[in-house]
Amino acid sequence: MDGLMEPENPDNPYFVVEFQMQKDDTIYYRTVMEMAAIGIKNQHNTYYGIIIFADKTIDSVSEPWSSLFIKNSPALQVFYFDELLKSLKEKEAGHPLVAVFQPYLQKDQLILEKEAVDYYNQIQRCSISEDMKKSLSAVFISWMLIRFKDKSYQEVLKMLTLTTPLEETVAYKELVAIGRKEGEKTGEKKGKKNNQIEVALRMLKKGFELKTICELTGISLEEVQKEKLRMKL
Repeated sequence: MDGLMEPENPDNPYFVVEFQMQKDDTIYYRTVMEMAAIGIKNQHNTYYGIIIFADKTIDSVSEPWSSLFIKNSPALQVFYFDELLKSLKEKEAGHPLVAVFQPYLQKDQLILEKEAVDYYNQIQRCSISEDMKKSLSAVFISWMLIRFKDKSYQEVLKMLTLTTPLEETVAYKELVAIGRKEGEKTGEKKGKKNNQIEVALRMLKKGFELKTICELTGISLEEVQKEKLRMKL
């Protein structure tokens, strides 16, 4: 189960939510079983089920459950993420989520690269809290890194015309925090080494340059290159 949405009023239904980004022939069965399992333990509450597929191509039809969900009764509902975003764009083109997930919706990389800065700025112009802007911006950049695997983190920032120093970016701070937290757990030499490698692996996946990874983790260039080859990046 990916999430359980609890209502403010306990007399209202609870929602068992599944986000499905890849094909899974058991998703309908699992959702129904999760609803039943929770319902048995808490029979005084009402539980509804929601499955959100990335798109229709990964919807594994499993009768009789599929038909029950597709009927869109309040208790069993199916949605498609790409359709939800397109519908939101039609109703409110300036909504921040429309911009955040454009790297997922826009299949043409050339168009995405050209328009990315506009989407990023759209997030910044929205009337939301600064913390929310930072969170949505981080999600947007993460999606950009997934779409542009051949570019480093710094190159993606440059694509967005961002001049934020590397040390001030959200991703960098998260990695530093991870390193400090893991380092505090153990003072043993072996543990420290493993923690450094873990941080290095996270940075490699984020697209950081090798020199930056070495400076932050203290791992030699040779070791970082070895991990990069092992990960086939």
